[in-house]
Amino acid sequence: MPKYKFDPIEDAIKEVRKGKLVIIMDSKEREYEGDFVGAASKMTPETINFMLTHARGAYIAIFMPAGRCDKLDIPPMGVRNESFNHTKFRVSVDGKDNVSGSSAYDRAQTVNLLGDPAAKPSDFVRPGHVVPIEANPKGLLGRKGHTESGVELMRLAGIDPPVAVDLEILDEDGTMAHEDRLFALAKKFKLKIISVDDLVEYVTRKPAAALKG
Repeated sequence: MPKYKFDPIEDAIKEVRKGKLVIIMDSKEREYEGDFVGAASKMTPETINFMLTHARGAYIAIFMPAGRCDKLDIPPMGVRNESFNHTKFRVSVDGKDNVSGSSAYDRAQTVNLLGDPAAKPSDFVRPGHVVPIEANPKGLLGRKGHTESGVELMRLAGIDPPVAVDLEILDEDGTMAHEDRLFALAKKFKLKIISVDDLVEYVTRKPAAALKG
């Protein structure tokens, strides 16, 4: 019997609709770590500060559906991509009205813009403090990563455009957080925790739901 039980995908969908964070845990076949994930359009400075305080990953990432970065004139980061797991990094950005770009307030403003259907290229300056990452055009069927999982969860929640904010969670000793730490965080802060594998199964089993949004 498994040591821990993940929450139902439906529960995570309800939480992101409310603007709350969930934890998504990677497959044991990949990085096997966890991230805070939420809807970019619904983030507040308080939520961003919570992520920075309790996750402590390298940077706030924004998971973008295929094509949205090009629409906002956010080019690839570098001429070659030698990143782990072929992550499609784009040039970092700030909202044009930011003060420093680094504060929780400024980063919330930037991620809100990235999730705003009315956003345009001139709303951003490049480079900045928030890193967009583009999802595989085939979604979870093309790549079973956190990026595709975040975008898919937004689609299922009816968030349009389906843009997710993300921050990797570190353990107290600075290593990547795994099951014990992630489930402890979920319990402490009453967050839902799901797995990439369960999300893939959900989308495969319920294709109509996967097209929602």
